[in-house]
Parts: sequence; structure tokens; C-alpha cells
Amino acid sequence: MEPNDRTQVISTREWVWTIILVMIPVVNLVFLVYWSFSKSTNLNKKNYAIANWIVTAFMLVLYVVLIIFALSQPDSY
Repeated sequence: MEPNDRTQVISTREWVWTIILVMIPVVNLVFLVYWSFSKSTNLNKKNYAIANWIVTAFMLVLYVVLIIFALSQPDSY
């Protein structure tokens, strides 16, 4: 991959495949890890993968907080 390949615009077709791969359980984790840490990945896709991890971590923390909050409420019968 040439140095300019890392900054080229990603085509719509490649974005569609990226989104499809991210929708598949387990496969998404593998590809997101690869895209996040690979030195040959296009910078746009690398930033997308990192942003995806940030959103995932935020949602996980939010779910845990909501579950703890829901479980700490007294039963209301």
C-alpha cells in the first residue's frame, strides 16, 4: 500500500462492505480490532473503527449503570 493509499477517499462500495461487516457479530470485533491497530489501514476507516470502539464503550457503561439502577430499585407491586 502506497503512503497516499492511507488518505484516499473510500468509495461508497467499500463503505457498504464495511458497514455490512460491522453488523455481523464476532466478525465485527475482529475487523474493528484489525482496522484500529493496522498501520496499513486507510485513515478514514481507522478513525471509524476507533470511533466505533468509543461509542461501544460508552453504551456498555450506560447499560451497566442502568442495570445497576434498575436492580437497586425496590420492587413495586
